[in-house]
Amino acid sequence: MTATSSHDHDKLVEMTASRMVNQGFTRVRSCHGDRYMACDQIGDYIPDTTALSGIAPVIAEAESREGLTEAHTEAQWKTFHSHANRVGGWFVAVVNKSDEAAAKVLLNRVCGIATNVQLWTF
Repeated sequence: MTATSSHDHDKLVEMTASRMVNQGFTRVRSCHGDRYMACDQIGDYIPDTTALSGIAPVIAEAESREGLTEAHTEAQWKTFHSHANRVGGWFVAVVNKSDEAAAKVLLNRVCGIATNVQLWTF
């Protein structure tokens, strides 16, 4: 990950956590910065942000443009979506607005027509 994409990624994670707080989610955790408790590991990965929406767990993973083409991202999204399915929760993919089309392609490949998936753009 380049310095620019790392900075973009961190901004997406920060905006995701803020949106969750503003929307009334509880137990917001984030693995970037020191404002929140760290996220728990899910499978082989640690998600960027997690929270509760009511009683439903929400797992959010932010991705930069270059990350959308990496096998690592696809594996993370599959793991997080599969976990969300098992626990009755949601998986949220987070990207820059300009990367929305590429993210939709990846989400379709990873999650199909799942109803517990959201795409947030900033």
